[in-house]
Amino acid sequence: MDDENIQIDEHVNENDKLIEGWIVEDSKLILDPQVNIYKLPDKWRRCTCTAIKVNDSRIICYALGGESDGLEIFKMSADGHQKIKLNPPRAVWLPKIHLRKNGNLVIFNDHNEISVYSPHDQIGDELILMSSYKLTYHAKEVIQANEVIIDENSYIWAISSNYLFHWNLETLQLKFSYSLGFTVTNYGSDNNMLTVKSKENLIVVKCCNEISIFSKGIHFPIRNIRLEDTNIKIEICESKKDNLA
Repeated sequence: MDDENIQIDEHVNENDKLIEGWIVEDSKLILDPQVNIYKLPDKWRRCTCTAIKVNDSRIICYALGGESDGLEIFKMSADGHQKIKLNPPRAVWLPKIHLRKNGNLVIFNDHNEISVYSPHDQIGDELILMSSYKLTYHAKEVIQANEVIIDENSYIWAISSNYLFHWNLETLQLKFSYSLGFTVTNYGSDNNMLTVKSKENLIVVKCCNEISIFSKGIHFPIRNIRLEDTNIKIEICESKKDNLA
């Protein structure tokens, strides 16, 4: 947004099945006055929102799972909500979605295919498929579609039972694979949520109650940590040395 003091966020009211737009203005969280609240269609009101993304143009993309799996895209506004279509149309089941800063929509489906769509076409009300790529990896390792993330650096991270894979979203080519140092089981469990943090020369991976720490470009972890609490979150912080006068 032009105003650095304003950030757009989205919220799904699971009780009423509403999508609300919120902004931070003058350090206060308020409902966005430039958009109306979006009510999910009746056919999806018994579904669960599995993913939702928003960009600075107020484009909303959300995925639903349950009785009717699907993907909906629209632009929120005060005058009504403008439905946006994928061109060509594509059926997806519980996809991973990512709206990039340049407006591109990235979809990862359960067939290990990643598709990149153009920014919103104001005239045609559609997102046009720009490229599609099937992620490749070691033949004996099966990537779990529910354990794939795209981070803020436009890196794609995915795990199999024993490995972490790293792709560059720009080239859609495999950059490197890392040996986790532990075995992932019970895919799909809430406790198995994959978290990957990368900064400078470090990569930290958390899955289940296991943490692996890597130096970029080194196949094996420099340290493994087993947690008792699976709800712990991880971050990479900058270390600052005190200046002694």
